[in-house]
Amino acid sequence: MTRLLTIPSKIRIIESESFASCSLFTGLILPESLIEIGNKAFINCTKFVGNLEIPSSVKVLGQAAFQGCTGFDGNLTIGQQVSSLPENVFEATNFKSVYFAGTNNIENCSNFGGINPAIVHVPINYEDESFCGKPIDKNGNPVPTIIITTPEQTFSSEIEPNPAEQNKSKTMKKGVIIAIAVVSSVIFIVIVVVVITHQQKKIS
Repeated sequence: MTRLLTIPSKIRIIESESFASCSLFTGLILPESLIEIGNKAFINCTKFVGNLEIPSSVKVLGQAAFQGCTGFDGNLTIGQQVSSLPENVFEATNFKSVYFAGTNNIENCSNFGGINPAIVHVPINYEDESFCGKPIDKNGNPVPTIIITTPEQTFSSEIEPNPAEQNKSKTMKKGVIIAIAVVSSVIFIVIVVVVITHQQKKIS
């Protein structure tokens, strides 16, 4: 079963250890609103598999943020605004390829975040000769096309209503509307009867 952890688009900071050792999800989607991922935010989330994309909005990657996420075995894409790579941020992951979306090298990238790619894919207009000490490939398309199939379940911090509860709510609303209509009709009839009775008494 595919279960994506989808961080809502309004989230700007993921606090330290927010999802540490989480084992409920098999994939992770980060929003473009995100600017910081805290220390050990996703440490030891071993069920994550496939690709990971750090959005272009992210500036800060915390220590050991993805350390021990051993299931990641696809592409790692690093957004262009990331200012540094802590030495253990990606330690004990199994990414096959690394892509960097920026045009300048990252100055603080100790031990390349704990992984050892043979080559890093960068944009064709990348201005340096290497990336964090690693050879580069200027292929003009540093960010791979990632196709995400529709998951069976998607999780986020926003709780989606249960369909059964939605139907129940709709039924209740209809019942209330009908009840109001009936009561209104009864009140109208009573008013009419009172008016007619009053008129008859005047005539008599």
